Amino acid sequence: MALKQLKFLILLLSFPFILYAQTEGPNAWLTIDVNKELKKWYFAGEMELRSIGFFDKNQRLSLQAEGSYKICKVIEAGLSYSIMSFYDSKYNDYQWRNRYAFVLLGKRKINRFALSLREKGELTTKDESDRIKDNEEIDTYAINPELVWRNRLKAAYDIPNLPLAPSISIETFYILNDPERNEFEKIRYTFSLSYKLNKHNSLEIFSIYNKELIEGEESSYVIGAGYKLTL
Repeated sequence: MALKQLKFLILLLSFPFILYAQTEGPNAWLTIDVNKELKKWYFAGEMELRSIGFFDKNQRLSLQAEGSYKICKVIEAGLSYSIMSFYDSKYNDYQWRNRYAFVLLGKRKINRFALSLREKGELTTKDESDRIKDNEEIDTYAINPELVWRNRLKAAYDIPNLPLAPSISIETFYILNDPERNEFEKIRYTFSLSYKLNKHNSLEIFSIYNKELIEGEESSYVIGAGYKLTL
């Protein structure tokens, strides 16, 4: 039975390749996560590297700190802050960005399934100081700071007698402060497989399909790997 489940997981993780087959090669992401639970409190730190293509060019390097509190058995609320070095393709330059987020998480376990719904509001400020046009004026962004509401539904499954946990999620991104029109920016589909090495260490591989909904933006496919340390 476990072998059949594993074959299904491999098929599930390869599904985004079918969605992405007619576009360019995938981007690559790497993450390192360190977290700690203290009674009703949860603290985490994360470092993430995102590339354009398969490490052809770094797109983003970020550090994030997060803290959350368990309000009741099924609801958590938290705050996070991220600082990132982001590649500005228009000016071939890296710029600093700051991101502040409020997170509300609801989760429920049914047998071996873990279901969760995450609501997340993000405010991102962008450094425009190096975006200088020929007339020496600053080329400002149409939206800065940018306010986005993210909504993610996720389902994970704990395989009996195996240290594997597959999951699937769908997440929407909605722009809240576009001066022209607020709208859904993209939909993200994520398929992942987590492998628990021991009580404190686990590895994860994942595939993501970002379906862009704004005209002119190209959809993208991501393959990635992550390491998690639980203190």
